[in-house]
Amino acid sequence: ERVHRQITGRRPPEASLTELRTLYDESLQRFTEKPEDAKAFLGYGESPLEDEAKTPELAALTYVVSACFNLDRAVTKQ
Repeated sequence: ERVHRQITGRRPPEASLTELRTLYDESLQRFTEKPEDAKAFLGYGESPLEDEAKTPELAALTYVVSACFNLDRAVTKQ
């Protein structure tokens, strides 16, 4: 809920929370079953992470945060 609120400036409707929880659970399952996918997903970007930090949990959370940033309601400053 906190991430959604910080990105959009609004409290998420319960349906959105349910969708985000489902997305997290499904992502966590995928990244747990295929830890190499978690490492690859977290390997993008300018600031590399140590391999020990590339956990399925972090990958799943990062995936959910990325989805929140892609919402039409996301607040952008120009």
